[in-house]
Amino acid sequence: MRLDEAQKLAVYLVDMIGSVFIRQRSSDQYDVNFCLNSKEYTIKEFKHEKVFQKTTTQEIHQHVSQRAEMGISQLNDQRIDDQLVVRDDSSLDQQCESDQKIRETKKMAQILNSSNMTTSEIQFIKNKHTLGHYALRNKNSSTAFQNPMKSAHSIKINEDDHVVDIGAYVGEYTLFASRHAKSVDAYEASPRTFEVLKMNDRWNTNMFNLAVVGDHTEQVELHLSTGIGATNSIVKSDRKINSVVVNAINYEEAVKDASVVKIDVEGAEYTYDIIQPNLRAIILEFHPMKEFDYIQRANLIMEELRDHGFREAIKEPTFKNGWDTNSAWIRTL
Repeated sequence: MRLDEAQKLAVYLVDMIGSVFIRQRSSDQYDVNFCLNSKEYTIKEFKHEKVFQKTTTQEIHQHVSQRAEMGISQLNDQRIDDQLVVRDDSSLDQQCESDQKIRETKKMAQILNSSNMTTSEIQFIKNKHTLGHYALRNKNSSTAFQNPMKSAHSIKINEDDHVVDIGAYVGEYTLFASRHAKSVDAYEASPRTFEVLKMNDRWNTNMFNLAVVGDHTEQVELHLSTGIGATNSIVKSDRKINSVVVNAINYEEAVKDASVVKIDVEGAEYTYDIIQPNLRAIILEFHPMKEFDYIQRANLIMEELRDHGFREAIKEPTFKNGWDTNSAWIRTL
């Protein structure tokens, strides 16, 4: 491709990936190279000018990610769709791995400078769903907490979906959805957890340090759990002693442009008017509550979902134990 084309493409890729460089192939032809999962990928040519739109860049990222997941990372110059070439060059792979470690070190330094956390509390972990992300680790644990997200994976994300992740935590579902969706909005109320979430940003993600509430309150008290903060909640609990006041946004405002929403908010879900006309899929975790009959409320919500044309994407929860509380719903609009 021409130098001006390569430069334009590199601008889009660097926003998404972070490690992009241009190589001259001949007197007037250039390649764009980038690193993903410690492997180098080379883009030699494109047939249409529209490739420089972000949607097309996203498709490239998905294609490479799928190859990486399948373990096909060294294809000896075999073309993929006449556009993407995966190079078999161990020295380049070593450079990519080095670049990735440098980026991880810089991001780690960034979060340590802006928070009171230590390196023992943050860990970069490999994950086939997120393709690697930063996570919080309990001081007494050797590995960081990872959410299995079984219910989340039951909903196929389309390339034109706008996804909203409410209760994003460090962004595992946000990262998974961003590989397929047009865009993802991630809401995380905890200022501390939000610092880690920001480390996991992608080119098509928007991250908000806001609690999502069922009314129009502009600020709300966030009750803090001990440890890694996975169960922080705006719902008061006897087990949570400390709290912090955070800014808030109304649920309907947060999802007004969404087609898919994921909700994991430790009891606040019962205060939301969950079903909105623009939503085609809802991933919803119910949380046990001592203050009221949460099973009855959960059953009423599920009945209402069915009345609005939703069907179960996974087996409906029975609430027989603390792990049987996840649900996923889908409908045709």
